[in-house]
Amino acid sequence: YHQGFEKMKLQLVLVVIFTATMCAEYVDNQYIEGSYIVMLKEGSTANLEDVVKKIEEHTSSTREEMKIKSDDSMIPMIFGKFSEETAKMVSELASVELVEKDQVVSTAKSYDYPNDPYAPIHEYGFYVPNRPNLDILDNINCIDGRYNPGSNGTGADIYILDTGIDYDHEDFKRLDGKNESRAKYGGYDEIDSSYGENMEGRDCRGHGTHCAGIAGGLYSGVAKDANLFSIRVLSCRGSGTLSGVIRGLQAVRTRHRENMDKPDFKGSIISMSLGGGKSESLNKVVNSIVETIDITIVTASGNSIAWACNGSPGSAGKNINVGAHDLVIDGESCSKPPASFSNFGTCVDVMAPGVRILSAAMNTVNGYVRLSGTSMSCPHVAGAAALMISENKYLTSEEVKQNIKKMAVDDIDRTESPLYIRCSSFSPRLYVSSELWDN
Repeated sequence: YHQGFEKMKLQLVLVVIFTATMCAEYVDNQYIEGSYIVMLKEGSTANLEDVVKKIEEHTSSTREEMKIKSDDSMIPMIFGKFSEETAKMVSELASVELVEKDQVVSTAKSYDYPNDPYAPIHEYGFYVPNRPNLDILDNINCIDGRYNPGSNGTGADIYILDTGIDYDHEDFKRLDGKNESRAKYGGYDEIDSSYGENMEGRDCRGHGTHCAGIAGGLYSGVAKDANLFSIRVLSCRGSGTLSGVIRGLQAVRTRHRENMDKPDFKGSIISMSLGGGKSESLNKVVNSIVETIDITIVTASGNSIAWACNGSPGSAGKNINVGAHDLVIDGESCSKPPASFSNFGTCVDVMAPGVRILSAAMNTVNGYVRLSGTSMSCPHVAGAAALMISENKYLTSEEVKQNIKKMAVDDIDRTESPLYIRCSSFSPRLYVSSELWDN
């Protein structure tokens, strides 16, 4: 009996180890050697120039040679290129909170379907037969061919931190029929700033345009009358830097503060379908923006079938982190399994459609393309947040988050999924209803 019991315990241990291994893959940090982010302590803005001077003295190099940039608009920060020895010296200064290596960030990898046509598909209004991702948002059980959330997101500003937006696409036309695009330059382009380009937030990859269409497209979008602003922080290759994303966030903060007193202003949402390895500095910036000026920040959890708490900005805490679910339609019934690629875990707040999502295609004027990824799930939730603040501009970002989580439908089906999916923690899916802003 004793030997049998010990054997059973060993088997249980092996099962637990196997399950943990399958359920705990991690996001790798891609550090940029010799490039650092310095974050000063709160209230240390006056020390910013002193820290820069100490770096210059320690290296015998000028700030121009080290490509040093500083910013005191939010948390005082310094970005620059210097040695590990200098980084260690800076980390020991009394006014410095942390020093962190810069790293690569990129779009949450999207899967496309090249055989699908780039044909015009005009489905504005309540009838949405080719966009079940919208149809399911306001239905508890299955689709009914209609999407009627009770709001259009009028007055809400959605900032797309991505590869840019194709401002000329028809999906960004105004709801009232005026000949003016709702998609505009958000006032900051990291790639222009770093490489001397002059794109002013225009897309050269397609990822940002597709995400913008999901958030607020006239034909493809959740919030069909929201304002869309491009903050380009990712290159034509779909990659950028941690420091560049932070500067993009700081630019949105500045613009939001400038708009707060305008009579038709309802509020701001940031949609970030990007990410990288875990970063303390990026997470702190995200949480500071949410807490200090009440901007709702929505992030993509990632497509690595990994534990979402190991990537940033998704793991920040004050943001709304989004996983992806599929939608399988069989006659009059629907199942919503987790997307095969979606990250998972306790750092995912809600799931949204993320498989074969139809939205605006860059450089086509009236073409649409299907993409998959948590990149596509994230702007669904950003659009839902815009619907809420459009109807109640006094909702705080925390109330927006809690309303979305409270209204989410717990019907994600994992029964046919592989073990690493079945043993994982998945959140309920996004549900859009006027009850979201009536609370």
